Amino acid sequence: MVEQSPPPPEHIYRWARQAAEALSFAHSCGVLHADIHCSNFLLDSNLDLKVADFAGASIDGSRSWSCYRYSHRLFEPGDDDCNKGKGMKITVQSEIFALGSAMYAMIQGHDPFVELEHANDWAEVRRRIQKREMPDTSCLPILAEVIRKCWNLEYATMREVLDAIEADRKEQIGRRIEDVLEAIESHRTPTQYGYRYQRKCGTTPSSCSSETLSSGSSVERFHL
Repeated sequence: MVEQSPPPPEHIYRWARQAAEALSFAHSCGVLHADIHCSNFLLDSNLDLKVADFAGASIDGSRSWSCYRYSHRLFEPGDDDCNKGKGMKITVQSEIFALGSAMYAMIQGHDPFVELEHANDWAEVRRRIQKREMPDTSCLPILAEVIRKCWNLEYATMREVLDAIEADRKEQIGRRIEDVLEAIESHRTPTQYGYRYQRKCGTTPSSCSSETLSSGSSVERFHL
């Protein structure tokens, strides 16, 4: 779906929120997923996201025999390429880092580091993650700061990530309402002003209030 055309922002917000909510619940039960990426996010007939494949999960601090994708794995300085038969230590921080990469893939349609000349240059991917040389998120239309903070380990819990996703969604709505109001202000001649509201809101300027803009009118319709 992502490869064919970018999902609309309201879908990405919903999926990111549902993923973080599911993972936050799992963490509260002592379960860390250990293999977070978009292929383990399934969509039902209503396009609601379900987190799948807990087969390799870490339970109550146990080591995991699963493994994150390379571009989703939190490599720290000195980390080995594999677990050398000892299992992999999974932490809340490694989960949050992986979710950051998964949200990046939701938006961009590909995992981080696809720009590398050799797609399987695992040593370079590991080096970049260890040095925190992550892709620039400033060009992302939504969730840029949330993803950046996931990669920089600025959240202590998955619940904090969930709250940040919701805050970003509300900020996006606010910006889009401001864009609508600015557009309205730029067409303030009496005829245009009235016509614009009648056409967009189905009402007149005197009866079009801030509630009209935030309650599902055709001006707003952000569904974020």
